[in-house]
Amino acid sequence: YYRQQKVNFCEVGETGKMAELEPLLDGSEMKMKLYETSVQEWEWKVARAKLKLSDFQQSEKEKSEKKAGKVQGFRLEVKCKDLEELDLLLPHLTNDLEMKDDFTTEAGMELAKGDSMIKDAPFNHLTQREFTKKMLSEFGRDPPPPEEGEEKKEEEEAKEEAVEEKEPVFPVSLFFARGFNKIIDFKQLSEVLLKDVDDTRKSDGRCPLVIDPSGRTSKGIKYLQCIVFTMVELITMDPLRLRRALLTHMMHAGCVLIDLDSFDFPIEAIEEQFSKVERGLFQKLADRSALYSYLLPRRFKSLITTDILKDYEISAFMDENLQKFSLGFVTSRPNPDFDFAKQFYTISVKGSGEDEEEEE
Repeated sequence: YYRQQKVNFCEVGETGKMAELEPLLDGSEMKMKLYETSVQEWEWKVARAKLKLSDFQQSEKEKSEKKAGKVQGFRLEVKCKDLEELDLLLPHLTNDLEMKDDFTTEAGMELAKGDSMIKDAPFNHLTQREFTKKMLSEFGRDPPPPEEGEEKKEEEEAKEEAVEEKEPVFPVSLFFARGFNKIIDFKQLSEVLLKDVDDTRKSDGRCPLVIDPSGRTSKGIKYLQCIVFTMVELITMDPLRLRRALLTHMMHAGCVLIDLDSFDFPIEAIEEQFSKVERGLFQKLADRSALYSYLLPRRFKSLITTDILKDYEISAFMDENLQKFSLGFVTSRPNPDFDFAKQFYTISVKGSGEDEEEEE
């Protein structure tokens, strides 16, 4: 209203009234800014509350499953006793060998929606490209009869060679990945880890942990908007280097990735390295609500010490970029410790590297 009044006075040359209007206009703009700030703070509080509720629900679910004797971990083994049971399972699998829905049998096979089959014995000899639902549908069955022209030739060869008795293929162990937040192909890594195109990682709130037994993630991700430190580097390097890396990638919507390799580091060992930069820093960044409790409210400005102030003006940190910033971890252990990994948003990379090797 005051803005429109100012325009009207300006058009008719009422400079005196314009001067009277200026304090009113300034006051209303200040109230509007205070109102917007208040609304934003309440939105952050609501977002933090929702994420804390997710933590509580996850904890209660784990307690319930543990009490019920359900498997806690990422690698689940189920026994398929015969071909008939395999035929019952197949319709419940997608073409990517992921469970469409919950599935149980009287023999004790129990699978949940989202469980994804892992290429393990007796399929280790197959490449990831060959490990398909079609292959599984042909497993344990007699091969199709030979074509008419080849029948005589095969009969003659069979007479000349002793027929070895086939070992029974059933019962067979099938292995599934359970509990990962996301299972992806290597080519999807940028979309999930950096771009978070569907916002699932952002809505979860936890730092991502990439499980990639091939070890290709930390190499491939270096070509993108990301800096990678090995755990050895993190332990030995100047803390100022980590401080700058965090601030730079917060400013430019990047990713800081810590490569744990195949080592089983306790969470305390990781916390210790971040505490060299600032006490309690890892807990602040790894908190599920970090975006709304630490990044957007600019509480990270304590990282901007006087010696680097000229490189990191607080006004240069845009909300949009802070929301895209990611602190992540990668391990080549196929089955990381469950109690360690559940603190992160777990991304399992399936078949990484195999298809590329075939093409080469």
